[in-house]
Amino acid sequence: MSCGEGAATEGRPPAGTGGDTALRVGRYRWVELQLFEILGRAARGVRHHPSQVLFREASYHHAWHVELWDDRLSALGVRDAASLTVPSCEAASEAMSRLASLVEGDGEGQASEGDTAAAEGAGPTGASSGRSGDAQAAGRLAGVYRVVLPRLLVACSGHLRAASPVSDGPVLRALGLVVPDLMRDWLRGESVLQTILAASGGDEASDGASRRVSEVTADMEEALRGHWMFGPPPASDVGCRELLTAPLL
Repeated sequence: MSCGEGAATEGRPPAGTGGDTALRVGRYRWVELQLFEILGRAARGVRHHPSQVLFREASYHHAWHVELWDDRLSALGVRDAASLTVPSCEAASEAMSRLASLVEGDGEGQASEGDTAAAEGAGPTGASSGRSGDAQAAGRLAGVYRVVLPRLLVACSGHLRAASPVSDGPVLRALGLVVPDLMRDWLRGESVLQTILAASGGDEASDGASRRVSEVTADMEEALRGHWMFGPPPASDVGCRELLTAPLL
């Protein structure tokens, strides 16, 4: 399945049945479920304490979004939510697989009490030890908050702007809850990442974090290959299309 192929190859139901909305909601549910699981694992393995807290709380937020989309699929008459909980294309699946592999492969087990204390600023030696986990955290933050979440946020925002109160009523309330929640998480994640990159300007730890950010974003962007991660936005939302095709910060 390719993101660049037509509607028929993406498995879209016939136009006018409401199936397009259900299909899009299923894609949202899929990525929210992926983020819930991946961020839960990221929180357990990261050594940078602010990132650990962020990942844990964000994981709960994504779990709540999954429940919201479950309810909306039921309201749309979908009996088997799992049947629509699928990626929009192979590129989206590959990008999330790379994010999951990053979380599994860049850690060295559980964050220790010493690492946590160091990240909180416990003395000169502790501060140095705490910075050792910065590159690890920066890579995970970049994958989530510079690749996946911006695309999810723009897709949901565009859907919200283009939705019809008549035909899309069941999803409007969920989108109104999810979009501000994603925005808060995105801003918080970007803030934590920028704090890591700005810390100890120019030293080896900071340079390592910058390199890791570049490596992760390049790897995930290569997986997406310029394709839509959630399928094309609604045709009526020109602003959403412009945002989705603009370069990421």
